[in-house]
Amino acid sequence: MLRLSREAYTVGWLCALPLSELVAAMKMLDDEHEPLNLEIEDENTYVYGSINKHNVVIACMPPGQPGKVSAARLIQPLSHSFPNMRIHLFVGIGGGVPQSVVLQDPERDIHLGDVVVGWPDLTGAPAVVQYDLIERQGDDVEMQRLLSTSEKPDRKLLSALGLLMAKHVGGRKHFSQHLQKLNDLVDFKYPGVERDKLYASTSPHIAGPTCEKCSPDHVILRESRKLPAQPKFHQGTILCGDSVMKDARKRDELSAKYFNAICFEMEAAGVIDQKHCLVIRGISDYCDGHKNGSWQSYAAATAAAFAREFLYTIQPSTVRELPHVAETAVVAGNTNFNASNDILAHQLSLYASQPSPPDGRIGLKTISCPQIKTADLVFVHGLTGNRETTWTHDYTNFFWPYTITEDIRSACVTTFGYKTDQSIFVGKSDSSAVLDCARNLLESLLQHRKSHEDVPLMFIAHGIGGHICEQALLLCKESLELRKLRSSTCAIMFFDTPHSGDILAQPKLAFEKYFTGLPMNAKESISESLPSSSDLFQRLESEFKQLLQHTHGQIKIFDWPSLEEQRTSATNVTDLVSTRQSVTTQFKHADAAKCSNKQDKGYDFALRNIRKRMYEMPQSVAGILDT
Repeated sequence: MLRLSREAYTVGWLCALPLSELVAAMKMLDDEHEPLNLEIEDENTYVYGSINKHNVVIACMPPGQPGKVSAARLIQPLSHSFPNMRIHLFVGIGGGVPQSVVLQDPERDIHLGDVVVGWPDLTGAPAVVQYDLIERQGDDVEMQRLLSTSEKPDRKLLSALGLLMAKHVGGRKHFSQHLQKLNDLVDFKYPGVERDKLYASTSPHIAGPTCEKCSPDHVILRESRKLPAQPKFHQGTILCGDSVMKDARKRDELSAKYFNAICFEMEAAGVIDQKHCLVIRGISDYCDGHKNGSWQSYAAATAAAFAREFLYTIQPSTVRELPHVAETAVVAGNTNFNASNDILAHQLSLYASQPSPPDGRIGLKTISCPQIKTADLVFVHGLTGNRETTWTHDYTNFFWPYTITEDIRSACVTTFGYKTDQSIFVGKSDSSAVLDCARNLLESLLQHRKSHEDVPLMFIAHGIGGHICEQALLLCKESLELRKLRSSTCAIMFFDTPHSGDILAQPKLAFEKYFTGLPMNAKESISESLPSSSDLFQRLESEFKQLLQHTHGQIKIFDWPSLEEQRTSATNVTDLVSTRQSVTTQFKHADAAKCSNKQDKGYDFALRNIRKRMYEMPQSVAGILDT
């Protein structure tokens, strides 16, 4: 079996269902390649191969985890694991929207087994619409504003699609040959025209796995196609929602409302984050109560055969001329995706929604790293969170470090994770836990900033993460390289980092206030073992105050304290230096760094001050080394 480097792969083939879509995808490969051992953080399992000299990696969602969040989790590592990735094909099944009885055309109307491509045939219509994400303006339903849409694919992809469609109309196609690659699998064969039944929108489904008990009087009589076993290809808008569409009336209503859409599915909104993605869907049902799985495998087969036909239409040299996927993705500042921040933040919060392997959240994780950078934002969590959940709202799943990348497209954004341990907070004499975390942060930053070491650096920290940032900056006197990193630092934004003398000096009091997420029995047990006083954080604050005074206002301080911190704060900390700016809030510590949406006061505070500090800074801070 051939073994290639990860740089050799240019096409990502994505699917959602292992037992149908993944099986069909693997059957479409001309050759299968030997798997690679990826040394970077990537939880996906890939199948490697080639189609028409295109080197392809196939990735599939885990069983039982459909939807756009799982899709976003699937696609996110691709551009990092395979740096020369040029296009993504999201290939699978979907529900079709048939034409009305009056307008029906046997060749144009959608039938089970047909293939739909997210490629609008109406001028100005989007390729994919997240139809259940809207903004209401008052109580007037007609004033709803659609928040999540994606424009049509790249021109070169459309050119290849146009040629494929022309060949299909002219009879010069190899689709049937591609479909034959699945002939040895019984479940993937054509189920038969007699099983393709479209019921009236008002027809209820009688309980059971099939429609044997449903009234045949409700079946719509449609003119037969000349060759019913040969699927037709359709282009149009695809509607994506959070739940399976099984309501014919709602199907027709939404299709008419949104660009005469012709297909429903659940994952595309998590994948359409750049112009080099095609959504290809085989029609397995009519989005009504009569939906069942009898056409699922065949629909997966027709979608896969179409994708293979597409790769036989577009040449590898054309694909290699396309920009890298990473250069066009939303996280790199693409303007072609008009999706809402709420839903995209929800997709990025997927890192917190499912467990990671041991130490899977340690170190820096890149959220966005555009080619042109004007700021480097590093998020550091506190003791009761991690590099994702700390910044993700519990109810809206709004992950605001990602949304920052849309509002400030030139910002490089990373989140830093470390092992949370009570020893960080209880004041051991050698303060080894804080020092270790700070050193790990510095080592990660030096590696991360090799390509942009002169870009202004800002820390956004929650809870004790703020003290880790302080300790890291204090350690920067140890080498010229570290002093340069400190001279590049222009701001720290504290989200409820304890600064006051009272709370810093009393670990028991601090523990009761800041470890709200532990079970009561564990909390009481640990609290009893804590010392009554500690000078660790008091020393940090004192030394950090001297550092701020030494930098003469270069490092600006912004405070977003919670209700607990306000009640215990002493004025000597808030007035530490003239560069400190604070605001009064009413959040508990665990929620201090969570924002519900873009209108949240916390997000506004962060965005406004980050932008302000960026505008104040020179484009490069090279050479401003403090001694």
